[in-house]
Amino acid sequence: MKKILIFSTLIFCSALWADPFYQQEWRLTPTLSYETNSLGNISNAGLKWGNYAYDKQYVELVTNLSFFQPESHLHPDTSFTNFDASVRFGVFHYVNLYAELGVAIDELFVDGSRNYGYYDDYYGDYYEERYQDPSRPDWFVGVGAGWRLDWLSVNLYARYRYLESLEEQFLQHNFDPYQPIPNRYQWFTGLELSVHF
Repeated sequence: MKKILIFSTLIFCSALWADPFYQQEWRLTPTLSYETNSLGNISNAGLKWGNYAYDKQYVELVTNLSFFQPESHLHPDTSFTNFDASVRFGVFHYVNLYAELGVAIDELFVDGSRNYGYYDDYYGDYYEERYQDPSRPDWFVGVGAGWRLDWLSVNLYARYRYLESLEEQFLQHNFDPYQPIPNRYQWFTGLELSVHF
């Protein structure tokens, strides 16, 4: 099923790219964003693909290399990197308003092995059932609002993220069995900047 979904997405993107209309009207713009909550922060660098030739636009495709860095009260080895892709539906004009749905693309291709280190017995029974499926990618939904100038877009956003990667990294690298395990469901708020050429 995953292969069919990935193949269909690649065919769709290839067809759009091959169409001369989309080559002329759709373009990529670089983007940087930063989001945070009480557990840590996520720095994103990527590209947005949208039709900015018209006054208004209703869909954007976004890809980001996302790096999670924990706050100091977590073990530093809980950091991780994802390659996120999302689609945004809304109005992108002088004022931007949108809803977003995204997933960590790299986790669709990689089935990670789970090894919780020294405290396997402590965590093993509780997590054995939850981790039977080795391919649960991180995902997120979000909403955002902002404004656009001729060469710059600024968006403020909130994302509700499912971060199994954070939970797994904590279990692999934490050596204190009494420290609470971070919740895999987390709210983040952030700021995004995009440059239009």
